[in-house]
Amino acid sequence: SLNPGLGITEFEFLAQLESDSAWLIGGTQDNGTISNAGASRWDQIALGDGGDCGAADGAQPTCFHSYYGMWIERAPAKGPNAFAWEDASPPAPDDYPALFYPPMDVRDALLCKAGATVFVSADSGSAWDEVTLPTSGAANPDVASAVSIIADDVILVGTVKGRLYRVTPRAAGWSDANVAALTSPRAGFLSDLVSVGGGNTLWASCSAINGGHVFSSGDGGITWQDRTGNLPDIPVNALA
Repeated sequence: SLNPGLGITEFEFLAQLESDSAWLIGGTQDNGTISNAGASRWDQIALGDGGDCGAADGAQPTCFHSYYGMWIERAPAKGPNAFAWEDASPPAPDDYPALFYPPMDVRDALLCKAGATVFVSADSGSAWDEVTLPTSGAANPDVASAVSIIADDVILVGTVKGRLYRVTPRAAGWSDANVAALTSPRAGFLSDLVSVGGGNTLWASCSAINGGHVFSSGDGGITWQDRTGNLPDIPVNALA
């Protein structure tokens, strides 16, 4: 073998603790989920397909990793029980329509993962509510391609076909959430959604070609401006 020492793993997703810039985990598809161990070394912390990841700060930082489909596992992010995983998956059926790697996001104890519907947990995955979208009941629903928790009571969901929704809880909580359709930046796979300061300034990226790839909104998604500028006509997959 001539491969020892080559850093050639392809990351699908990355997650970082806000309080610790060196703390990183990432999903690497068939090579599992891996963790930054320092000194140019990464440790494998979960086997199988490495999908989307998340991390939440707090008195006891928590992290999440996923396989393909709607499976999620939860563990302490640090300490003697770091990466001692337990199941925290939403109750999605085996034939649930979703991307191979459905989008996931976490903010403190709020956890969200979405496909044809939006599953929301207010307690880090111990209990779940399911929120339906306008196409959830269709024979071929438009499934989620991006999920972003931009505030404790606001979740943005983008879809494969470019639809964009704002999900907010009602008096009964997430079980009776309100789903508002926002203006779409463009038709095509919405790959990432970012809020600046948790306010009305939003950014969106698109993984389609033949058109804009980066967009911004100053009014919470009512109108959008194409900010692609001089980027080449290739998919854009993430925003920071």
